[in-house]
Amino acid sequence: MPGLIRGVARTAVIAGTATTVSNRVSRRQGNKWAQQDAQQQQQQVLVLQSLLELFGKLEDGRSG
Repeated sequence: MPGLIRGVARTAVIAGTATTVSNRVSRRQGNKWAQQDAQQQQQQVLVLQSLLELFGKLEDGRSG
């Protein structure tokens, strides 16, 4: 019986460790993806601002 209890305890420790590692990996991936999304949104904003400036210049050229 002590061997069985030892085996169960060892399995519980391994499962707990695996869960901890899995959660840590998930959290890091989530942070990485969030950072990538923020950078992508920032790039899109810059592109849109450039397009608006260009459009404004084109409109000014038509007016004059």
